[in-house]
Amino acid sequence: MIQHDLTPVETDIETIYPHPRNPHNGDVEAIKRSIAKNGVYAPVVIQKSTRFVVKGNHTYEALMDLGFPTLPVVTLDIDDDRALRILLTDNRISQRGNDDPGLLKTLPVSSYEFVISRFDEKPLTARDFNRVRKGLGGIPLSKADLQQQGVPAWEK
Repeated sequence: MIQHDLTPVETDIETIYPHPRNPHNGDVEAIKRSIAKNGVYAPVVIQKSTRFVVKGNHTYEALMDLGFPTLPVVTLDIDDDRALRILLTDNRISQRGNDDPGLLKTLPVSSYEFVISRFDEKPLTARDFNRVRKGLGGIPLSKADLQQQGVPAWEK
């Protein structure tokens, strides 16, 4: 059951705050690289009374670091106990997720090279790619197939 208006509103970033009880340490640098590559595609969720972020604390931090003046925000009218439950539940659920190796190995290189490299700035080499592919139960691709998909050649 949806109990709130979930329409994001463009909000001045200086008017919201990171949740002071968030125990999760997110990879803000990776989020910044993702924003640079993919843009901002999801809102941050805040508690109306405190203006604390209950979902998206590290996205908020990345946007602050990048100098964004505004961000998309969904505001929930919830008490402190529910805000903390949402914060902790969202953190825990994201930690419990995993990839489907069978599906992942079927995706084209260009679709997931960025993700497999864990957002590293250094692109995957063919050797890196085939190591990952083997680890997922896939058959390594030939150098010619990899080059055709745009994967850099093996490093010496």
